[in-house]
Amino acid sequence: MNESKKCPICKLINPEEAVLCDCGYNFELNKVDRNSNLGSLKTKYAGFFLRVLAYFIDVIPMMVLLILFFLIFTDIKDAFIKYLDNPRDFQARQDFLFNYRNKIRDISTLIFIVYSIIFEASPFQGTLGKVLLKIKVSNIDGSRITIGKSVIRNIFKLVSGFIICIGLIMVAITKNKQGLHDIVAKTVVLKNK
Repeated sequence: MNESKKCPICKLINPEEAVLCDCGYNFELNKVDRNSNLGSLKTKYAGFFLRVLAYFIDVIPMMVLLILFFLIFTDIKDAFIKYLDNPRDFQARQDFLFNYRNKIRDISTLIFIVYSIIFEASPFQGTLGKVLLKIKVSNIDGSRITIGKSVIRNIFKLVSGFIICIGLIMVAITKNKQGLHDIVAKTVVLKNK
């Protein structure tokens, strides 16, 4: 019977005697062979719009759940109704906008960052949105990132959003489709085969 081995990077089944996978992974070195042209020819980076779609797949259900949580367990509904009844009432407006909207934003941002950190460093190598779209976060060599790298990546993703999203827009214009957060953390987002 023919023996085979599975590439830990791209999951391709290779013959037992294979030294190099199509993705550039070297079975003898147990890493992607940077001197091989195969890896660079076969690597497919996830583009800007695919990554944005993955983000929305993650964020929309999370926001719906958080809003429901706030409606059920806080008095946000009363503050919102009071604000709608009299939008010129400065105190009602301030109560709603500053006390609740900002809390929802801050809590959802924190939850999303923690969620991203954990799932990007997990065997899934990405959040639910990335998994559904068959893309993954990895080190430059294709291996899984550590929790530390995921923390760095997500902190810089947040910072990128504050500076006119320039660090995020970089995904659309850089060679390997890396945002500032990817470059700083030395990561890439790849399409799964």
